[in-house]
Amino acid sequence: MDENSKMAQKMRETVLDMDDLPTLPSVVLKVIKIIDNPYSNADQLTELISMDQSLTAKTLKLANSAYYGFPREIMTVTEAVVVLGFLTVRNLILTSTLYNIFVNENEDKNFDRRKFWKHSIATAICARLLVSATVPGQKEEEEAFTLGILHDVGKVFLDNNYHEKLMMVIREQRRNRKDPVYKIEKRVFGMDHGEIGALIIDRWNLPENFIEPIKFHHRPSLANDKFMTSVLHVADIISKYSMANYDGTDILSHISGDALTAISLKKDSIKSIMQSLEYEMSNADLFLNS
Repeated sequence: MDENSKMAQKMRETVLDMDDLPTLPSVVLKVIKIIDNPYSNADQLTELISMDQSLTAKTLKLANSAYYGFPREIMTVTEAVVVLGFLTVRNLILTSTLYNIFVNENEDKNFDRRKFWKHSIATAICARLLVSATVPGQKEEEEAFTLGILHDVGKVFLDNNYHEKLMMVIREQRRNRKDPVYKIEKRVFGMDHGEIGALIIDRWNLPENFIEPIKFHHRPSLANDKFMTSVLHVADIISKYSMANYDGTDILSHISGDALTAISLKKDSIKSIMQSLEYEMSNADLFLNS
């Protein structure tokens, strides 16, 4: 076994054996169960929100925000779910409950958790937009949004447990822009954050179809699930460029051509996706500051 394989095995054992790995709040597991059940309905979501004071307040706040501009005040969770829609409310619950796991007061600006959270939300929204533009369907759009939020969970693990080494990876990538972060991670840890994230997803007992897109979002050609892995790959890159206020002129050099083919996305559609993402992010305050 070579040195890289030894490091990968050690990292795998660390993730699987770690007792203090953050646990998903029960409400997240219930939300994902609702998503995965084709017979779920708005009543189940309403009941889930009503049991949590904070989620109730956030749902009503969103329903009564200027963005939606309803002519009368929305007074109940039931009304809010009806006027906002199942998908919007489900996403609000998911982001609100994951926020505390992903964001803390870490002052190290080399790995800014709030910037990381903004990228996760942008990737989630972009993934949903990509599915909507290519193979629309509520279940698929919900799955894409969830994967977008979770796609970099491996980085949170590395920051929590190998902070100094992660900072070394980030500094090296800044010095040598030719090497993407995930390749440097492979050299340092034996695994990249996608592979680590896949182990965490499995440890959390999330749906099996979440594993491959998380694991291979930087290398979509290795996945059997080409479609959703490619969606995540493209969304991740578009969101990075959008956050940098980039015009997207050479973004195609960073996106796998096979991924574009897998999701039947035309090259000239990328700019309109970026514009839609920019608009949605400008109205995503409640998701960003959960």
